[in-house]
Amino acid sequence: MKTTTKAKEQKLVAKEKHTSIGAKNLGAKNLDAKKAPPVSQEQIRERAHYLWQQQGSTNGNAFEHWLRAEKELLQENSGT
Repeated sequence: MKTTTKAKEQKLVAKEKHTSIGAKNLGAKNLDAKKAPPVSQEQIRERAHYLWQQQGSTNGNAFEHWLRAEKELLQENSGT
């Protein structure tokens, strides 16, 4: 059964609560959200979508794409 774009988006939104914990597991321990400018959910969503496309648009990695997108954006904003 194919997952629709809307369903994927809902899964991402539902997993946002766990983003900070997951980001630490992916090596984002030294990111300090207090020092870095905020990153919007829309920015993360767009970057995650880009990463998904770059990896062949395969299903099953939405959470990992979200975390990687968030990590990249936070690093870019903090200058590290």
